[in-house]
Amino acid sequence: MTVRFTLAQDKKVSLGHGWKNFGNGYEGIRLQKQGNVCVLSGLIRVSDDTIQTGLDKGKKFWHAMMENLIQTGEGVEAMRRKGNWDVLAQLSGACHPNAKTELMANNHVDPAKVSIAKDGTVRWVSGGSAHGWISLSGLAWKVGGALDGTTEGVGIASHKTGKVVYANGWRGQGVSVYKQGHVCFVGGKLTLGRNFQGRAMTLPTTCRPQKSHMFTFAHDKQTFRVDVRTDGAVVPINVPNDMKKEIDLSAIVFSTIPGKKISLRRDKNWKDNRKFPKAEASRMGSLCVLSGSAYNSDVRKGTHSLLKHSGSPAILPKECRPRHRMAFTTVSASGATQRIDVSEDGTVRWIAGKRDKFMNLDGIKFDVRAALVQQYSQALLKVSKCE
Repeated sequence: MTVRFTLAQDKKVSLGHGWKNFGNGYEGIRLQKQGNVCVLSGLIRVSDDTIQTGLDKGKKFWHAMMENLIQTGEGVEAMRRKGNWDVLAQLSGACHPNAKTELMANNHVDPAKVSIAKDGTVRWVSGGSAHGWISLSGLAWKVGGALDGTTEGVGIASHKTGKVVYANGWRGQGVSVYKQGHVCFVGGKLTLGRNFQGRAMTLPTTCRPQKSHMFTFAHDKQTFRVDVRTDGAVVPINVPNDMKKEIDLSAIVFSTIPGKKISLRRDKNWKDNRKFPKAEASRMGSLCVLSGSAYNSDVRKGTHSLLKHSGSPAILPKECRPRHRMAFTTVSASGATQRIDVSEDGTVRWIAGKRDKFMNLDGIKFDVRAALVQQYSQALLKVSKCE
């Protein structure tokens, strides 16, 4: 029997002590599982109602003022205390990884590394901790055990694993490559390479993209770019050789089939460019994966977060939109951080980070509303006859 993609299943998740959902139109904490992949979502904030440090020390942490703060990142830093910046959440047993897993979250212009222990405890590890909030949206990992829902008609049509080939002295630490349907998930990290020049690893033939992608990895708050090319090559780009010889692979998730074109705001001069692949959205059951870039010659390079043309560079297709607004970290062509938000109406917003004429969408992934899956995947809701 071939089981087709249908709906992701909600799993139990609870917030750690001292944390609460941010609200204000952003997705709250949520955990979903489809096949053998779990996806964590949500923007959460410290539950303290009084700002502990910075220029606004002593002021109340009102949601009305935070809409501006969350977009500009200016004027507030919440105290990083063990009670808050340690355990962020606790996951149910259905989504426990086989081994401790580290993933990249978003803290406005900074990346933040979080870990998921074998018992499902989600902890802040390093990186960004400013502003009193953290976005966990887009954290995806493979879990062990039987495929979820294969006896209930809710699962996946196929899944594959594959071996990688290391190059240039790089070694794998917990490296895994898992293909579920047409989406590839890469995990673990590379260590002890001779340098950051050229190919570090090659993906198996079953897990190679039809176009190049650029993903982000971080050393504390400093981000760098790592490309995945059509021949399976995993290549770090412009990383100084004096950096610690580690490459985190956890942000690498991509579709192996073409997606649907994302509509760009040409009235604001956003368009395709031959230098990087076009912006696309690919959906597999409940999971939507974005890729590609948009180009705007009017954008001036710099670090200021308020961009003249950042309001809505792009609009996602109707079948690939989240339940509520989410915040993600991507990497610019230069390797610097970009914060990209995706809203429930499909609007893609470039919020902050290193200004670049290219807005990169590689690495953005989220679960869509169940109603969208049912509306746009009627053919996939069927189960074939036994052969």
